Amino acid sequence: MEDLQQAEYLGFLIIIGFCLLGFLCLRFDATNMFFWRWFLPHNTSLWELGRLMFSAIILQSIIQYFAFGKMYDNFFFAKGATLFLAPIIFIGGSFLIDYIFGNIFPIVHILMFVLSLALGQMASYQFLETNYFFPLMNGYAIFGMIMTLLVLASQLYATKHFQAPIFKPISTFSQLKKT
Repeated sequence: MEDLQQAEYLGFLIIIGFCLLGFLCLRFDATNMFFWRWFLPHNTSLWELGRLMFSAIILQSIIQYFAFGKMYDNFFFAKGATLFLAPIIFIGGSFLIDYIFGNIFPIVHILMFVLSLALGQMASYQFLETNYFFPLMNGYAIFGMIMTLLVLASQLYATKHFQAPIFKPISTFSQLKKT
């Protein structure tokens, strides 16, 4: 089990690395190619940063599956827990804190990003360590991942027109809160 714990810690660092790389690509405006738009954010909205987190977790999960995931019967369910928990905690928690205090705090967003990712990885580790399993659980997880990927793919270009604050870039959202 110590190998599993090290793999999850390494996975956490890999996800952070993918996210930092994606955020750097956003800063250097390298997201105009259609292929990269699937993985990289096109603005600094909470939705786009959550999508970046989701993409990084997917890439890390694929790497982990080929490294050691075949040994676990519940691997897809465990990674599905990370895929669903981390972005929801990040987007929901960051938006809630911004809404409560009426201001945007980038340090809070960074802390929520790391905290939500850590909680998702801890849930994944717990599912893998305890070997929690029930019939069709991996099928449900794979179905949920495919449905989430379809939702994300359908929203690649449409989010520019949505009016909710989670779809707006942080600078625009902060200007809206002041008026």
